[in-house]
Amino acid sequence: MLNNFEFLSILFNLFINNINQTLKVMLASIHTIADSILLRKSLKWKNIGSTENINFDCIAIYDHMDQLIKECLSHILQKKNNIKDVCNYLFNLIGIKESLDNYAWTIPCNLTSEEYNIFLHDLDFYLLLSGSLINARNLLKGYIPGHKTPSCIRLLPQFNSNPRKVKQTISLLEDTPWRRKVDNYYLRNNYLKVLNDIVKINEYIPSEHILYLPLKNLIVAFNSLPATTEHENVLLSNICDIYQLIKRIYDNSKEPDLWNEYRQLITEVMLLGYGSKSIYDLYFQLFQQYKNTSISAIQSEIIFIKKQLKRVKQFNRDMNIKSNNNHIQLSNILIQLKESNCHKANIQYLEWNHNPKDFVKKLHQMIAKGYITLKGNNDLKPIIEIFNQFIKVKKQNNSGNLSYDSLLTYFKKANTGEL
Repeated sequence: MLNNFEFLSILFNLFINNINQTLKVMLASIHTIADSILLRKSLKWKNIGSTENINFDCIAIYDHMDQLIKECLSHILQKKNNIKDVCNYLFNLIGIKESLDNYAWTIPCNLTSEEYNIFLHDLDFYLLLSGSLINARNLLKGYIPGHKTPSCIRLLPQFNSNPRKVKQTISLLEDTPWRRKVDNYYLRNNYLKVLNDIVKINEYIPSEHILYLPLKNLIVAFNSLPATTEHENVLLSNICDIYQLIKRIYDNSKEPDLWNEYRQLITEVMLLGYGSKSIYDLYFQLFQQYKNTSISAIQSEIIFIKKQLKRVKQFNRDMNIKSNNNHIQLSNILIQLKESNCHKANIQYLEWNHNPKDFVKKLHQMIAKGYITLKGNNDLKPIIEIFNQFIKVKKQNNSGNLSYDSLLTYFKKANTGEL
């Protein structure tokens, strides 16, 4: 196999005044190395022959790439190079890295010592690509607009093995500038910090938990979505809100009613385009379980889903997403809620046309004395939910009916003696 970077070293000196030509040669050499690694990766580094065929020098490659990117920056400042040309080469390099990411890297097992050394050498090159891209991004980000600057997720290595095992394997490599850049990027990036916190919380949620699947889908979504820095910034506030939401659910797991938190989490999965039939079914399962299905409850839910659909339009614009899967998923929920609402509208209701406070006082006394119970309990919330399904209580000013939430507020005041 031709030693690409011995050849590149000569070319670098010959073409130092022709930066575009040098970049083309560098990219061709990187492509050749990446193709050979892809072949070995597909074989899981087994039965791949002698290390004599693996003759690229990672240190030399990194130094050449570092020099080239600095030369590019110098040419941009002197207006000898068009930033668009440099962007094209940068994204070509990202494309090479992403070809190595077609499926996440897994630490192989049962290799001979020679095969394992070849794997470590290929792994070092893979980390080198990430480190070089981070270096290029940091140097050029002031000259590349946010909608073109690559996000951290695109530049960082992707692993599918246990994080501890990955860390142990990487520790076998020499301490190099590119390894330090990758490590520092993991530590300093706010987006990754919050994503890592969500992953940690998810580790404590058992697979049988009702929210295990939505959380798993969210982690996949946030690991996959941000292509650019602009996208990363759009998602940062989103992921921070979700982290607080998950934390509330986790910290209050014994609360009887977490419907608001559950529906926010589930619709967030749909917003990101990672919904599925099982997520759709879960939404309605929880809606039936935690929320009464009176007209007021369904109408309230319709308003909530309409707000999510507005968010979808804005999200797709901000993220430049062409697919409308997220819109379809939430629209289907809206259609079913409207159908349920029409069905409920035909139900005959009893009406209380007198002062609503009198209704609440009388009913509250019967519940407090245990004359009205649900499954032996006199908890207000579930009892009011059932009453709300077949009794309409007129407002004091006769302008309509009290909503479930307003009715519950009246009962809470009756509890404290404020009514």
